[in-house]
Amino acid sequence: MSLRRGLGEVDLDDEAIQAVTELVKAAVELKKSGILGWMQALAEAGEKLQELAMSDRELFRLIALGYALQAGVARLEPGDFAQARRNLEETTACLFNGIAHAKLAEAPKPGLLGLLKALGDERVRKGLGVLLELARGLGECALKAEGRGK
Repeated sequence: MSLRRGLGEVDLDDEAIQAVTELVKAAVELKKSGILGWMQALAEAGEKLQELAMSDRELFRLIALGYALQAGVARLEPGDFAQARRNLEETTACLFNGIAHAKLAEAPKPGLLGLLKALGDERVRKGLGVLLELARGLGECALKAEGRGK
């Protein structure tokens, strides 16, 4: 098989065809995940973004944290990425919704009885359940990192 581009022609053997097929599949997955759009936006804004990042201390720190986040995401099992992304979107939305509606100045300082009373609220129970699930996942990951996990 050969491809014609411009004035040149490229001959593709079976191995090259397989490589092109894998590349197309990877591009489709990047598109589905939204990463391709993000990469395109970065490429288009490259120089301006770099200048801005270097001149803004807070933005530079945010980018550094983003890099650390990316390093953690890279360690995620490939099959877990889609679910992690959905969970992150949902928990982020819930977290910001909770922050938006919280009345921090009016927040009580409950004692043991106040905590027990709060457990009567379904929202509190659900929130604690979510936190416990997150704690379980964090603990499992920490134990794996120590060589003691599943």
